Amino acid sequence: MEKTTDQPGPRLPALDAAVGLSAAERTSVDRLLADAEAHGVDVELVSRGPAQSLEEAAATIGVEPRQIVKTLVARAKVTQTARDHTYVLALIPGDRQVDWARLRRLAG
Repeated sequence: MEKTTDQPGPRLPALDAAVGLSAAERTSVDRLLADAEAHGVDVELVSRGPAQSLEEAAATIGVEPRQIVKTLVARAKVTQTARDHTYVLALIPGDRQVDWARLRRLAG
């Protein structure tokens, strides 16, 4: 059965309870999971406490740093001369750095 945009994505009640997700946050998580599924990407969301470094965060949940995904939201101009902008979401493997030149090219 094909999903439609008005159907919620997979539910994660344990995650909701563990991190106290608001309705808006839950909607965002549902959208993320539905998009990942539509693109054939396996996603596992793991709740963890605060960490001072990527290595500490990875150790806390028992994974390698490369298995963590860092999230970056960047503002991008719609056109070079426009004041209007949009936002770009970049997902970066934990053991890699942002390639700012490439992100600029991709974001326009």
